[in-house]
Amino acid sequence: LGMGNLWTNAGRTKYRQVIEDFMIYSQSFLDALTNFNLSYDEAGAIAYYSTDARKVLDPNLPREKSPYFSLNKLLAKRDMNQLEPWKNFLFYLIKGLQKLPDVKATTYRGLTISVLAQTN
Repeated sequence: LGMGNLWTNAGRTKYRQVIEDFMIYSQSFLDALTNFNLSYDEAGAIAYYSTDARKVLDPNLPREKSPYFSLNKLLAKRDMNQLEPWKNFLFYLIKGLQKLPDVKATTYRGLTISVLAQTN
């Protein structure tokens, strides 16, 4: 899934739905807006990149086609032509990430089970 489609009307509608779903289920999204002075675009870009947006965009999309994996693959290639469709998204993602504090902690991504369930 490329970001080129994101800036069409249909793409914007799906993008908004991803953000709204994330906002509804995540108090941390609202806290980030206030605590770190993030704009909706910055917080939305972070949410879109770090959550599994495939659930909203297309549940049948393979994991490798998710925004997270697609963008990381292109970033590793360092081909600016291929990154062009992501330019606007990357602007807000990087701008938002720069506002967040540095954290030293163990983090997990892509788990299929709850870590809390395993510790209780």
